[in-house]
Amino acid sequence: MEKIRNLFLFILFPLLLFPLDNLKLERKAVKSLLKKDFEGALKFYEEAYKINPKKSSILRNLSNLYILLKKDEKAEELLKKFIEIEPENSYPYKILRLLLLDKKKEFEWLKISSNWYIETKKEEALKALIGARVRVNHFSQAIKLMKKNKLLSFDLKEIKNEKIKEIIFLITLDTFRYDLLNEKITPNLWNLKKESYFFSNFYAVAPITLPAHCSIFTGLYPRHTGVKDNSIYKLNEKAETIPEILKNYGYSSYGFVSSYLLNRRFGLNQGFKIYQDNFIPIDKKSHFPSTRRAFDTVSEAIEFLNKTEEEKGFFFIHLYDTHAPYEPPFPFDEAYPDSLYKGEGAYIDFILGNFFDSLKKSKIYDKAMIIILSDHGESLGEYGEPTHGFLLYNPTLHIPFLLHLPKQNFGKEIDLLSSQVDLLPTILSILKIKNKKIDGEDLFKLEKGRYIFSETEIPLSFNWSSLFKIYKDKYSYILNPSDKLFYLNKKIEDERLKKELKKELENYKKENPFWKTEKEILDEETIKNLRSLGYHQSYINPKEEKNLPNPEEKMKSLILYQRAQSFEEDGNFGELEKAVKELEIAESENTHILSLCAEWYNKIGNKNEALRVIEKALKIDENFAQGWFYLGFLNEEKDKDISIKFYKKAISLEPMHFLARYNLSRLYLIKENYNEAEEEMLNVLKINPENAYTLNNLGYLYYKRYKDCKKAISFIEKAYKLKPEDEQIKLSYSSILKNCGEKK
Repeated sequence: MEKIRNLFLFILFPLLLFPLDNLKLERKAVKSLLKKDFEGALKFYEEAYKINPKKSSILRNLSNLYILLKKDEKAEELLKKFIEIEPENSYPYKILRLLLLDKKKEFEWLKISSNWYIETKKEEALKALIGARVRVNHFSQAIKLMKKNKLLSFDLKEIKNEKIKEIIFLITLDTFRYDLLNEKITPNLWNLKKESYFFSNFYAVAPITLPAHCSIFTGLYPRHTGVKDNSIYKLNEKAETIPEILKNYGYSSYGFVSSYLLNRRFGLNQGFKIYQDNFIPIDKKSHFPSTRRAFDTVSEAIEFLNKTEEEKGFFFIHLYDTHAPYEPPFPFDEAYPDSLYKGEGAYIDFILGNFFDSLKKSKIYDKAMIIILSDHGESLGEYGEPTHGFLLYNPTLHIPFLLHLPKQNFGKEIDLLSSQVDLLPTILSILKIKNKKIDGEDLFKLEKGRYIFSETEIPLSFNWSSLFKIYKDKYSYILNPSDKLFYLNKKIEDERLKKELKKELENYKKENPFWKTEKEILDEETIKNLRSLGYHQSYINPKEEKNLPNPEEKMKSLILYQRAQSFEEDGNFGELEKAVKELEIAESENTHILSLCAEWYNKIGNKNEALRVIEKALKIDENFAQGWFYLGFLNEEKDKDISIKFYKKAISLEPMHFLARYNLSRLYLIKENYNEAEEEMLNVLKINPENAYTLNNLGYLYYKRYKDCKKAISFIEKAYKLKPEDEQIKLSYSSILKNCGEKK
């Protein structure tokens, strides 16, 4: 309810300045409001209400003031009168809905929304009614109304497969909190829980998508997979994953992911016969969207399930809807206007409920092992963290885990300490498959006293300290700079236990990956995709250094960063500039954040501020490669020679800085320094052999310099195959074919 009050305070406050019939009351009320004297303003509005109890502006303003001043019962009473006087006005319904849902009066809201629709027949009233029915789990009635009014948009296809004899479904729910699994919001998952083993003391290895999934698939902690963050790392081909192991025992594996974070370029596709991470419909040629809906992902899984001829299958389904931004589709947005995050959870549950029903109708359900778990949770403001990835507390690490075995018709809760690394050995144990020793243990053979670990490296991208956590039974400890010991969620002091856990955790932190850590190329397209998902990644290689700030102390800066990101997405450059100025002040010594601020200043159109800030960053750290790169970028229009100098400086500090090398090769080409251009383009292709723009430029160079049509066409044709939708590459391909006399 506090969020609603804040909404009135900051967004609807101007609406309180509506004129009153009585001039004296108007002047007094406005004067009080401008002073933020809401109690004083309330007295004047109450007097005005006595004079004119049917005036809509008075009813609205008075109800708003009641909400601001936490007089919810009076607000509720007044809003109901407002509805009686103006049943066509949607405003009182929407505000009353938030009040009633906050007080758990869902059935009262159902009755009011029903009357609203009966009296007005308005589409927004119909949608509100359907949402109210969903809120109280009257799904059959909601679906009936949706079908009647042609509003149903997610009917899953039937499952038809009589050949499959053994099948495993591994379904990961991205950013799905432990407490989101409940009878009210997620009834289908709750019902599955009644027929599953439920591990109630189960933890994520990291509050980050890619590292968590790599550990799920290998049974190894991030220290050993080498994958400690999104996008920067790639799972080594030497890692042995669930699909690779199962392949040796006759299983064909199919993967269906809902986010670019699990794109095949990050290595999770190992062992899959089919790995669907391409979200473009076949008949469209457009940029890859970064995410897709649960309905689309599950529909595609059903499509392949119906096609498969194999008797044994492993199906991995990754659903991303509960990840920010929270934008549940209708009717779940109407059902949960007070918590869109819960709306996303309810939507996922609805899709999975339909999927389970289809499995039962096709008789595959009794043959299936169904595994459902979250990759990590979501803070939702707890501990000051708006989302996830930066802190190591229960909202993001304590996650639900369900294991349903074929023909299982009972539920059992197991509360022994367990981790995502335990999934692989448990599957293999159930299937009676032997495997080499890994970090995880069989979930059915757990004992008390074991240690499990969690970590996060995401703060390093912001030049803040990474964090590590260890668990033992009901105890947990977060290593420096936090240095906190907990019993359950309560902070305690026990020096002996802290010393024991600290020693184990420091030993874990020193451990190295089992294979050479593979770094993924951070080209412009990758960064664009990641930032569209809310992840800050740049060309900065994160490095663990001593005495970096504790991310727990940087949550205000994180919120400023996320606000700026939101303003950028909305194109609100005025508010973006304000947020960036605040962020620059808050992180005045942080080169990573200053680099971001410079990017934002440049995007706003204030190049001078961008130059000032990036030069400030380089004064703090003259070996800051990203600073030299961005200084080169900002100087390109003014002086290409000085840009070349700055790009070379960035490369000397960070040889794998992809965009610095690409921009350097491009400037050499523009200046017709062909020797240097060719050399640098070949360097770019060593980093990323499939960079379409470099291939295109190299083709141009071979034609322009050597008149070598064969090589020129070869390079540009490859670029075109990689990016057939790119207008510049299409034009290059057309031109080179024409100039070389090719009839294509």
